[in-house]
Amino acid sequence: MSPRLLALPMLCAALTCLAMGCSSRSSDPPGVLDGHLAPCPDRPNCVCSDCEPDQSDRKIAPFAYSGSRQTAMQRLAELLSNMSRVTVITVTEDYLHAEFRSRLFGFVDDVEFYAPEGA
Repeated sequence: MSPRLLALPMLCAALTCLAMGCSSRSSDPPGVLDGHLAPCPDRPNCVCSDCEPDQSDRKIAPFAYSGSRQTAMQRLAELLSNMSRVTVITVTEDYLHAEFRSRLFGFVDDVEFYAPEGA
């Protein structure tokens, strides 16, 4: 088979992956609602330390921090801002939303951190 004929299926596969990457993001905007992060969408690529009871299979332990909540959120924002392929979208005193972009296809993963007062 000629190299040109082999290139066509590979190109089609790459374009399909790019199209899936563009459509892989949730339509629900990230954020805090009623004191909780939004529940994980019905896809396997989500974990949460603040999950609904019916999503216990996605549960992870919350991150611990020392010092004040304000200092912890500032440190986190600074750390993420210095990472490659990471864009910090929103920072408030108790919430941070960042986007991580994969190197190869540019897939975007939303990452949220919520530190409610008294947590």
